[in-house]
Amino acid sequence: MNSSCYITADSNIILVFFIIGFFLSIIGCILNLCSCLLFIRTKSLFNTPYAIFIIALSIIDIIKIIAEYFIHLLFVYIQHPYFVCSITWFLTMTSENISYAFLGALGIERNLKVWTIDRRWLITRQRACLITLFIILFIIIYNHPFLFWPLDASYCYFLLFNHSTVYTCNNAYYHAYGSSFSLTDLLLIENIGLNNVILPLIIISTNIVLVIGLRRRNYQRRRHLGTNRTSDWRERSILIYMLLSSIVFVVLTLPVGILFAWRITLGEQIPTNNLVLICDLMEIVHHCSHFPILLMTSSRIRRKVCQRHKLGQTISLGSQSFRSRSQTQSSNHHYTCLATFRLSTATTITTTKTTTTTTTTKTTTTTTTTTTRTTTTTTTTTTTTTTTTTTMTTTTTTTTTKTTTTTTTTTTRTTTTTTTTTTTTTTTRTTTTTTTTTTTTGAKKLSCIMFIFVDRPISNN
Repeated sequence: MNSSCYITADSNIILVFFIIGFFLSIIGCILNLCSCLLFIRTKSLFNTPYAIFIIALSIIDIIKIIAEYFIHLLFVYIQHPYFVCSITWFLTMTSENISYAFLGALGIERNLKVWTIDRRWLITRQRACLITLFIILFIIIYNHPFLFWPLDASYCYFLLFNHSTVYTCNNAYYHAYGSSFSLTDLLLIENIGLNNVILPLIIISTNIVLVIGLRRRNYQRRRHLGTNRTSDWRERSILIYMLLSSIVFVVLTLPVGILFAWRITLGEQIPTNNLVLICDLMEIVHHCSHFPILLMTSSRIRRKVCQRHKLGQTISLGSQSFRSRSQTQSSNHHYTCLATFRLSTATTITTTKTTTTTTTTKTTTTTTTTTTRTTTTTTTTTTTTTTTTTTMTTTTTTTTTKTTTTTTTTTTRTTTTTTTTTTTTTTTRTTTTTTTTTTTTGAKKLSCIMFIFVDRPISNN
């Protein structure tokens, strides 16, 4: 194994890199996850072709942040050459290239909408999925030499709290396809090829062509229609998003690529000074910036986010009001039933005729009869009782006891009358009519139990 080295960065800069990088990585993962969820759960956005590219871009940015920061934390526990030199750099360069390729695909998709008249040439959602798969497979094949097993590897260490820890792979050597090459050779090809030259040129050129196309179309619409349309502003928001993404890309990512290419060309190993650590932090910021830029430039995205936020508040307030209203209605219903129960009286409803056995009691002076009536009724709101008594007698002392017996149920009615008895034969006919008004409370209908009592003539004792 080659001789190892210690990074030349200051220990304070290293500590700042790990502290700030941790918070930036967490924020970047959350923002990119929000971007994915927004475009997946919003149907009007998910059905658009550029949503496929943005969802894929957000996922790749999460992978890039993990490879750029969190995997370095695993070097404390995993120091295998294949993990430190091959897998780490493969994930880093592949995710970065795919991210830039998706930015270029977004620019091409916008350009086709601006310049193409025939709709057959537009990128549909199905075509966007195929393009996404093609980009991923192409970049993986392009970067597959990083996955070869290293024959020889060396590390760069850093001192943190007097403890020596692996920071990165200093260099590694591979042998494949009948030739030998090193890790620095692969990084040099990346930085002067696809990563820092070809993909940036595609992004910048598509933005320039898009600006020209939008100006041309706006001029034609003003000439023929005399006004702008809403779709123009949507196109401009996408244009601003692409431009800001490109500016952020140039400012935050090109410096580290240029620095790597320059140091490797001079024959040095992978640079590990203070400037490189600062550029690594800037690169993490770049992969956190896509969703905030999208929110700043797209009124449609902002509207969808606000709608979801207001919908969540409405549902919360609605559930609270529903619970309070239900409790109020339940309380009112309870008090209404209680008041009705207190105001209601025993109700007798006459609907049929029955013949009963009458017992006549004679006394010399007066007769005192106790009337006891037990009736089980349901709750009613209004009870009206009408009693009609027809007596064909002069003076009658009548004690009427009516008993209706079913298996175990007995209904007893005793009428108490205090009179003077002077006749021998008494014919008494009593017709009792009771009219009950049934009310409905809420969804429940209340009714009363009805009984009829008709007395037949009383024979003389």
